[in-house]
Amino acid sequence: MYNEPDFNPDFFSKEIKNQLKQKINNLWPDLNNLSLLNLGYAANCFPINKDESSFSITGHFHSNIQSYDSEISPICRISPKAFPFQDRFFDRILYIHDGLICKNKFASLLRSCWETLRDSGKFILLLPNSLSWCFFKKLSLGFDNNGFYFPTLKKMLKQQMFRICYSERILFLPSSIMNLFSSRVNQIVETIGQSLIPFLGGFHLIEVEKDLYATIPLDVIKRRYLVPQKLFLNLRKDDPA
Repeated sequence: MYNEPDFNPDFFSKEIKNQLKQKINNLWPDLNNLSLLNLGYAANCFPINKDESSFSITGHFHSNIQSYDSEISPICRISPKAFPFQDRFFDRILYIHDGLICKNKFASLLRSCWETLRDSGKFILLLPNSLSWCFFKKLSLGFDNNGFYFPTLKKMLKQQMFRICYSERILFLPSSIMNLFSSRVNQIVETIGQSLIPFLGGFHLIEVEKDLYATIPLDVIKRRYLVPQKLFLNLRKDDPA
């Protein structure tokens, strides 16, 4: 059984959320009249104007959904294996990793997102990068080394029939440090990190879409099974060869 880590809905400070909103707004400048799904820590991270007529809902994997606070959408508890929504319903999905989905459940989450995302929809993931400060135990969200290497992540997305449209690394300092500085200082750190050490960002920011024409990859059977003794076929002469 997977034990839920201590939940901290205030992990992302207001400054960090503003940076995320700006990143998302650059990728999705127009969310008007679209259906939106927030997953993980994604509550209140969509850059939505209250005047826009969009439908938004927040789904959480945590057992105590009363701990969450969403200003823009209703909240429901969902399972990563099956979402309580009809197929091809949402235009946009935003998932910010909250430490509740371990790696062996991540494929199920991707499959559920694929099924509930429209064929023309987009999906943004914010996942911890193993080549950064997220590698150390409980330094960020209590991930316990539950980060992702980009080649492995790319392979998992391809297996679940997603195609990467855009990717970068962001948040080059732990949130506990970023929360001490102003948004301008954090922006300077981000700019320097993007220029000098782009692969060491704390999180992968990845936008994907459905690869509707992808071939379904099959697992390769590596083990060879040997028959311990010969098999003899008792064919009669009148049987066809």
